[in-house]
Amino acid sequence: MDFMKWAQSERLFAEEDVQTKFNEWFGEDEMKKLGVALRTPPMETSLRLFRSSEQADIEKMMQQIRVAVGDDGLKMYTHKCVPNCILIPASNEPTPPKRLPNGVVVDIRCAEAVLRGANIFAPGILASTSRFETEQMLNIYAVHDIKNTPLKGSIVDREVYTKPDCPDLVLIGSGKALMSRADILKKGSSGIAIEVTEKIVSHPAMDKVLSDSCILQNVPSMVPPILLNPMKGEKVLDMCAAPGGKTAHLADLMQGEGDLIACDRAAKRLEELVSTIKRSKYTNVTPLKFDATKGLKKWEEATFNKILLDPPCSGLGIRPKLTHFIKMKELTEFASYQRKLLSTAAKLLKPGGKLVYSTCTISPLENEGNVAWFLETHEDFQLDLRSDFRPDLYDLASPGLPGTGLSDEQNKNVIRFTPTIESSDTGFFVASFTKADRKRKLGAVETQ
Repeated sequence: MDFMKWAQSERLFAEEDVQTKFNEWFGEDEMKKLGVALRTPPMETSLRLFRSSEQADIEKMMQQIRVAVGDDGLKMYTHKCVPNCILIPASNEPTPPKRLPNGVVVDIRCAEAVLRGANIFAPGILASTSRFETEQMLNIYAVHDIKNTPLKGSIVDREVYTKPDCPDLVLIGSGKALMSRADILKKGSSGIAIEVTEKIVSHPAMDKVLSDSCILQNVPSMVPPILLNPMKGEKVLDMCAAPGGKTAHLADLMQGEGDLIACDRAAKRLEELVSTIKRSKYTNVTPLKFDATKGLKKWEEATFNKILLDPPCSGLGIRPKLTHFIKMKELTEFASYQRKLLSTAAKLLKPGGKLVYSTCTISPLENEGNVAWFLETHEDFQLDLRSDFRPDLYDLASPGLPGTGLSDEQNKNVIRFTPTIESSDTGFFVASFTKADRKRKLGAVETQ
């Protein structure tokens, strides 16, 4: 099936009760729009420079990108609110690829990477519509339903899977084979198997771009460190830091001076964090394998000047995602775990300190619902006003979602990035709090 036709017709969530709940929160028409946007790649690729926002360094990086992707005329510009952020617009609106006689079938995670601009590595290929050799042009089909995943190495019926109305596989691109089918199926086969040449949205492949000078990062993810506004010499905690993009940004804003502790409870994710810190070359970051919910066993109350909490979440704002298989129970479990982290952060923060909470999900349970709960149960915290600091960052997004936990006035003072098919936004949420010396109770309506 053609990608856009499929994206407009299929619901976003595999579980019916989850889809029904989101329809209640957002409305059916809005959820249809969100479903298409979340399946479609952002219309821009964004990356952030480590350590510098000097124009000369930015222009040097832009030239390195043009050389790496082999396009001297590649258009780029800097973000209006984040000066060391480079944006690379897509070269086309969402367009269905041309149909070819033969193709390969890739797993859902590989497909999402292809939609974002990546080439295809051998392990991502599940099956093909025929045997093929190097240099052959092939369509790329995505499996969006894990129940209908073909067996690894199988040859699928071309007559069935290349029909325009076939619901099982979705046509997401075309590419040139760099390896034969036989080589791909060899045990331990690795490397780029297909160079993707035609995509739904054309972004340059960034495989050769990443260096010690920059990091790929969505613009909404750059907002929490800026809102936290850490200063030189402060003691700052990044409670759930991996893979480290926000940690490096915090270190940058601190100009490498002060004490920045970056935690993550998973060893593998901590490795990603350490790698990012090494690339950024900051020496004031202390990576720590630690479950931040147990923070009071390690630190005394009122230890930190600033705390960033970007906790594990349902990830329902990440794009492109073809289908979500999450259950309602998992959504409530995420919100519950986040509340444990918020309560710990509240005790670890010094009076007068700032806490910034962010997620990469569109779920109101984890966003407005948690903010409402936090304000109700922690009377010594107040929600920062958009006029207090960098109102331009609030203007990049929308207010909170009505009827999901916060009053109309409180909704004006949180940040909700809502993806559209025309934008580069991921689904993302940010709220900023200040811990006061005096208690102040803010009312909130009940979360539905």
